[in-house]
Amino acid sequence: MAPALACLLKGIRCCLDCCHRFIKYVNKNAYCQVALTGENFCTAAINGFLLILKHSMTFTFTAGLGGIFNLLGKLTVCICNVIVGFLALNYLPTIHEKINSPVGPLGVVFMISFVISALFMSMYTTTSICILHCLFADVDICKTMGYDEMQGQNRPAEMKSVVKVLAKVKKGAQSLNK
Repeated sequence: MAPALACLLKGIRCCLDCCHRFIKYVNKNAYCQVALTGENFCTAAINGFLLILKHSMTFTFTAGLGGIFNLLGKLTVCICNVIVGFLALNYLPTIHEKINSPVGPLGVVFMISFVISALFMSMYTTTSICILHCLFADVDICKTMGYDEMQGQNRPAEMKSVVKVLAKVKKGAQSLNK
């Protein structure tokens, strides 16, 4: 009976973790949508989720690319701090005489650097998601109001090249479907 109960509890834990991740994902995107549209949270959560579903490939690509740059940024900050720590441990005589091995202090420097850089790099990830929300919300607004979605009414000039690339990809996908 105990193995069956343990299996059931692990299954429940897995479902709860999945639900937690989904709500955390929707929550982050809902805040971006609230900032863009000023809607209440529940409406923004639904509209943000639908916006992501409409443009899922772009959001997935951006999340993957952002994840790579996020990891590289964290590692760069950590490695630079460890190098500075190593130089301080070796070339400051008062510190150099008091330690036997630099491995412990450098491990602490790495972990503290990783935590702090993770906090800062998460802001860049959220910013990239919000920029995508802004771009695709503008594209959808242009579609519903009958404007040319490639021109856009509320997007910065820098985003026009991104929209042109997306238009080429969209035309290529439509020609493959025919």
